[in-house]
Amino acid sequence: MILRLSSSRTAVCADCAGAVVRYGVVRVLFIISMQTAYLTPPFGYNLFYMRSVAPSSITIYDLYKAVIPFIILQIMGLALVVIFPEIALWLPNLIFGS
Repeated sequence: MILRLSSSRTAVCADCAGAVVRYGVVRVLFIISMQTAYLTPPFGYNLFYMRSVAPSSITIYDLYKAVIPFIILQIMGLALVVIFPEIALWLPNLIFGS
């Protein structure tokens, strides 16, 4: 849904020459941020879903401890895209040319 809504906004920005490229980087940053938000409290929707399907011996605390490495990796990935925006532009440049 996030990709669908953000891709519909690209046509609005298509009139601006460099705005589409910047908008693509911002869209990637937003999607990475949303993935992290679904794993972190207080609105860790994925954690509550996993708790509902996990055996009763697994507590929500166990799930919170288990996702810490993934959250760290996602934050590191977000930092890399912020520092080096070329990472987000690599695939479009490969497909459409520079």
